Amino acid sequence: TSLETFKQCPYKYKLIYIDKHFIKCDTIATKFGSLIHSIEEKIGNDLKEGKEIDYNQLTSFFDTEVLNIKNEFKEDFYSLDKSNRTYEDKALYYRNEAIYRLENRIKKDNLKVVACEKEFYLIYNNVLFHGFIDRILKDKNNNYIIEDIKTYSKPLNKCSLTNPLQFIIYSLAFSSISKNIICNYDLPLCNIIQKTILNNKDLRKLLEKINSSDFHPCPSPLCH
Repeated sequence: TSLETFKQCPYKYKLIYIDKHFIKCDTIATKFGSLIHSIEEKIGNDLKEGKEIDYNQLTSFFDTEVLNIKNEFKEDFYSLDKSNRTYEDKALYYRNEAIYRLENRIKKDNLKVVACEKEFYLIYNNVLFHGFIDRILKDKNNNYIIEDIKTYSKPLNKCSLTNPLQFIIYSLAFSSISKNIICNYDLPLCNIIQKTILNNKDLRKLLEKINSSDFHPCPSPLCH
């Protein structure tokens, strides 16, 4: 996240990560995204352990949490997004259809769940990276599939799929286990898996720029 911030605006990086001006504010997007992540993690772990998934319990929990989100963000809950859907629409779609995607995909493509919310540490160019990988799968050809779950309403564009920093770091952290790594975004609300294209040139360059302490501003319209 810090590297993505630097890439967006070095001065913003300085304000947040050096001067420590953190601003934390929950939004409907973060609350709804966290809810779906928690359910996907529970389904993934049940599949990994060979347990039968209790969808009645999961949908009951989901309904309760969605009601809490609706009460907290009453206006936003019914506002249309870029895909011309409300959070009510997205909640109904996930509850009735998308919640079954992972189990169906595992069976259809003969995949195995290796881990969910997998913690990792990586030392690269004398920098320590630490984080959690949403999901790791393994296919019938022994490829490891590293996935990040995004609750976006629309698919990512080609630019966003080329060298996303989080996957560069994930693949480096996992390279000691296997060289056969595929990195995907899973977008349950779009019913799509999007593959990424990686090389680590961006990471090395970004670290060099941070070490040089060149924190020039790159203002967005929001700054103005």
